[in-house]
Amino acid sequence: MSSTKTKITKHAKERMQKYSISEVSVINALQKPDILIDGYSGRKIAQKRLNDYVLRVIFEERSRGL
Repeated sequence: MSSTKTKITKHAKERMQKYSISEVSVINALQKPDILIDGYSGRKIAQKRLNDYVLRVIFEERSRGL
């Protein structure tokens, strides 16, 4: 995920607020994950150690049509 546009859903923002996770931490996990796992329905999971926890960011990569 180099220079792509990132959209954070309302649900994700609510969870980020609930667990006090910054947008910077989410973007960092996407750009430099400790591990990247294939998820369901073409989704991927970026995992990054965050203090004593593991941050899991589920995402989809979408291509832009011309």
